Amino acid sequence: MSEVRDLAFDHDLILELAVSTLRASYRASADPEHLLDPEFTLLELLRLHSAIAGEPLGKDTFRRQMLGQLVETDDYQLGLVGKPAKLFRHAEL
Repeated sequence: MSEVRDLAFDHDLILELAVSTLRASYRASADPEHLLDPEFTLLELLRLHSAIAGEPLGKDTFRRQMLGQLVETDDYQLGLVGKPAKLFRHAEL
């Protein structure tokens, strides 16, 4: 957030509040705004959370935190080099 400053009126504060609210919602939930496709990999989810947090997040800790909020599918991400990644979807609450 430090990159954006000197906006007109109280827009700095409005932007800070919006970023803070978004970050808080993503700390509490896997993908509350459903920014990812209906089926996604844990790496895609990790990259999304890292971008929103503004810092890299640890893979193992992140995985443990998220698995309870996700449903593992029987599908894999195809078309990439290396071992195919397992696909997940949001758990219905």
